[in-house]
Amino acid sequence: MSDTAHPLLPPGTPLLRRATDAVQVGGVDGGDGVLVGPAPGAVTELLRGLDGRRTQGAVLADAAGAGLEPRSVAALLDHLRVTGALVDLDAADLLAADAGPAAAARTAAEVPAARDPDGAVRWHARRRACVVVEGATRVGVPVATLLAASGVGRVSVRDEGVATAGDTVAGGLTAADEGRPRTLAAADAVRRASPLTDLRPLPPGTTPDLVVLARPWGASDPLLAGLHDAGVTHLVAAVRGDTGVVGPWWCPA
Repeated sequence: MSDTAHPLLPPGTPLLRRATDAVQVGGVDGGDGVLVGPAPGAVTELLRGLDGRRTQGAVLADAAGAGLEPRSVAALLDHLRVTGALVDLDAADLLAADAGPAAAARTAAEVPAARDPDGAVRWHARRRACVVVEGATRVGVPVATLLAASGVGRVSVRDEGVATAGDTVAGGLTAADEGRPRTLAAADAVRRASPLTDLRPLPPGTTPDLVVLARPWGASDPLLAGLHDAGVTHLVAAVRGDTGVVGPWWCPA
């Protein structure tokens, strides 16, 4: 494996002491496990430190500094890869973790689960995705923040109105946003949830991967016909009075 790979041992992987000098990695939930031995304490510390942030070259250098043989460590990492216990991240998968400790913890937990059985990382496609939310409403803004927090790379909220006190909602606009343009207030809400999300409006002629119609009249929004004719996937998500409306969801065949 290349020294530029970023090895990650998911934090939920059990490390079980099987003897005075052996450690079992995984293998407690029906999956394959690896018995490592002899395994001094430095090996366990090394395995626990595989958080995907360091390249394999850096891991091996740190292992040598801890008194371990780099070739043996490299062979161990390769064996863990074969069993599926160890995954390799693209360096870009760590972008979300740069926003702070909470995002780092979420990234460590979610990246392994975001991998397809064939090893492809679904985060790559999600990061390339672009979603437009029509309406900086009490539904639209929280939806936009959740999309951004989930890893969608570009989220653009469109609304020409001005925020009012009635627009405030947990995960969306705040009381301090009253009187501000809704688009700017929504962008700040998304930025609070995911500082690295691209908030820029789409260039003319660009087709988004999804449009969320979040205005109260979403199901009869004049944009619906144009989106349908253009073959753009779209979803209605709105509140009418005290009734939540989700759907229809439309995507091209």
